Amino acid sequence: MSPLNTSLLITAIVMGTAVASFPSKDKSKKNETPSFLQSDTINYDETTQTVTALGHVQIAQNNQLLYADEVSYNQLSDEVTAIGHVWLRDKEGNFLFTPKVTLKNKMADGFIDQIKVLMADDSRLAGNKGKRYNARKTILWQGVYSPCTVCKAKPEQFPTWQLKSDKVIHDQDKEVVEYHHAWLEMWGWPVFYMPYFSHPDPAVKRKSGFLMPIYSHSRDLGMSITTPYYWASGKNHDFTFYPTFTSNQGVIPAAEHRYRFRDGDYTMHGSYAHNTSRASAPNSNPNNYGRATRHRWHYFLSSRYEATPDVLLTFNVQRASDLTYLKRFPVLPRHSTDPFAASTALTSMAAAERFRPDSYGTIKSYVFQAERQKTVPVILPMIQYSYESLPGHYGETFLGDFNFLHLFRDRAITGQVAEKMVRSSVGIGGQIPYISPWGDMWTLRGYIRGDIYHTSGYQPTSTARPKDRYESRYFPQASLTWRYPFLNAMRSMHWILEPASMITTSSIGGNAIEIPNEDTPLVTIDTTNLFMPNRMYGIDRIDSGHRYVYGLNSRQLFSCARRFNLFFGQSIRLDRKQVLPVNSGEDTRASNFVTGLQVVPFSWLDLRSRTLHDRKNFSIEIAESSATINAPWATGTLSHVLYDKKFTINNKRVSQLAWNVSSGKYQGFSVAYGEMRNMVHRGTINVLNQTISVRHENECLKTSLSFIRTGFRDRDLRPDKRVVLQLDFKNLGTFYPININSIGGQRQAPVPDTASTRN
Repeated sequence: MSPLNTSLLITAIVMGTAVASFPSKDKSKKNETPSFLQSDTINYDETTQTVTALGHVQIAQNNQLLYADEVSYNQLSDEVTAIGHVWLRDKEGNFLFTPKVTLKNKMADGFIDQIKVLMADDSRLAGNKGKRYNARKTILWQGVYSPCTVCKAKPEQFPTWQLKSDKVIHDQDKEVVEYHHAWLEMWGWPVFYMPYFSHPDPAVKRKSGFLMPIYSHSRDLGMSITTPYYWASGKNHDFTFYPTFTSNQGVIPAAEHRYRFRDGDYTMHGSYAHNTSRASAPNSNPNNYGRATRHRWHYFLSSRYEATPDVLLTFNVQRASDLTYLKRFPVLPRHSTDPFAASTALTSMAAAERFRPDSYGTIKSYVFQAERQKTVPVILPMIQYSYESLPGHYGETFLGDFNFLHLFRDRAITGQVAEKMVRSSVGIGGQIPYISPWGDMWTLRGYIRGDIYHTSGYQPTSTARPKDRYESRYFPQASLTWRYPFLNAMRSMHWILEPASMITTSSIGGNAIEIPNEDTPLVTIDTTNLFMPNRMYGIDRIDSGHRYVYGLNSRQLFSCARRFNLFFGQSIRLDRKQVLPVNSGEDTRASNFVTGLQVVPFSWLDLRSRTLHDRKNFSIEIAESSATINAPWATGTLSHVLYDKKFTINNKRVSQLAWNVSSGKYQGFSVAYGEMRNMVHRGTINVLNQTISVRHENECLKTSLSFIRTGFRDRDLRPDKRVVLQLDFKNLGTFYPININSIGGQRQAPVPDTASTRN
């Protein structure tokens, strides 16, 4: 037969194969796809109507590709038999390997011996024999599944984990892999039997089902296990149920719901616990919710909606039966609020915000849950608008502010806050910069503000009678700032030395006792506010009078991102008035010395500190220091906070050290250690929190074992020890508890800078 005739015959046979596999001609036109056959040689038996292709055979049809050493196709039975180094790639990119396979229905159905499947994510399935249905379902008998990589040097070595089952069903329509009578093996050892088990198809990102449980033990809860269940209720919303079963405190159900729509989203979660308090807990607590013995719960909601490109609506709810509940029980998801921050106060808020290039406006309302609930305010509403123009021809800018506040509470505090207060405030100002021919920089600022107050139930002093009153004031302020940066560019470094000074003047007084102080209870002099004309971060107190500020900022920049920054400054009172609170670091004559330091000796180490020194003996009264490590062999942070007793509310010295360090990975292993320690030893708890974690991670399994020790005492909270075990099996699902390594939080001192000079 000539080559031309052979080619025509092959084309006719292949096209006949594609058409013969459809029941009717009309129905097949939409789904019919071109077929392709390639091989070294082809034989055709007219008697049996069988085409046999030999040598590097490739057949493509319906986005599927079949490769084998030998392929025969019987037109009478519509049966394809492939022998020798057979592999089949389906539409999803899964590969099927076998020494022999018999396929029908356009290679969609068939029987397979010694089947092996390589899935799209490199997971592997294998079985003694298998059956394929409509190219969408594969059944394996005596099957094994594992996403772990096989060691090429030791292929006989067992993987980290695998599932062995009498029957494995991979249903691509249901997007699930099912196992009947399965064993979970770890390094070849059977550790857990399951009569039935299923997990999502590895190609699926979201699928309903149980997630991996979390095991823990503590003296308070006893043995506990959290068994989360994930429900993909829709394409844009889902639920996660994560009840915790404890041997000492019963069952603590909890759930989370997430919903995302075109212009916004919301997340809500809650939990409930019954009869969980210790018998030794006090009969009452400062939250005024009574003794927490029954019906303990929490409910959080976080939502946002982008009404327009520049208008954002938010609504957040944080409520709990009592504040120690969130600290004691693991009921908050990992991405939620730090439980130790939530144990101080819970904030519910509704807001509408508008963002523009030159302005910002907002309307907000707040409801707080905190200690001494009767004195906590309800803010309804707070309206704020700020405008700042773009720089003009000379660099000048103009600004305007408006603020309205209405709040009320059950009980006032004498000399501090009122039962009800309404406040309106309007301010306008501007600034103009100037750079002289010598290179020094000047900035002139001016600002004037007027405030009106109406208060009810407020006692300025203990002898005064509560009554309704109106108060008003105006606050003009002007300042002139000078800076002169000197640059010395050397081969080894660039050195920028910048002396700076500022003089500010305003009206005397204005902080009358008849005006409540809602938003500025504490002010402390530091590197961030020393060069601010108005160091009060709120409105109720003003930074009046006359003062002079000087400072020196030195920045030395070396190669490889190394640097050495040093700042030193002080504020001098020109009017001999006590404007800031007594415990602010400034008296009627001058402030204490303010210093800031940043040292980066290596690219992986960042040391920072800011301190407040007594101006008479230079002793340290406030110090906030931190060290950050970011190296291949270790990452971590260390922070220390020191406050002299005259700067604290309870007149007690505070010295706390907090640090978290994680080692780099070595053969998949890493170790993490975190601690918060009270450095004041006189009758106080030494270790507040301590966490040690050992982790191992490879391509298919993440293991975490954590030991947690707490030393807090607060109502029904007692010092406790806890062990948490978490296993994250690839493709079987996982669930992360609260981030136990960052309990308590840390604060990093900012880089000293004199350029922060906004009103």
